[in-house]
Amino acid sequence: FDAREVGYERVEVSAAALRVLVDPDGVATDALQDTGNCFWTYVPRECHSATEECPICQTYLDVCLAGCLERGGRELASEWVRTTSEWSHFWLN
Repeated sequence: FDAREVGYERVEVSAAALRVLVDPDGVATDALQDTGNCFWTYVPRECHSATEECPICQTYLDVCLAGCLERGGRELASEWVRTTSEWSHFWLN
């Protein structure tokens, strides 16, 4: 995955910093409790607001919202929209 995530840095996240939102079969909860597991996320190396030259792409938002809907339904999707900041009028549909 690292090669695909150009411009991002892989950072380890402690299990204590994670919260399971939806886990009907208990797999995610079990994974958090297994001390042998490692968890990672990717964070941007540099943060920039959207600009005319580098707008927010609707396809990216669609991927994020689809993941929210898949994992937590409308409730998680609504929370993601509500808690995401710096929405921009530089938008590419």
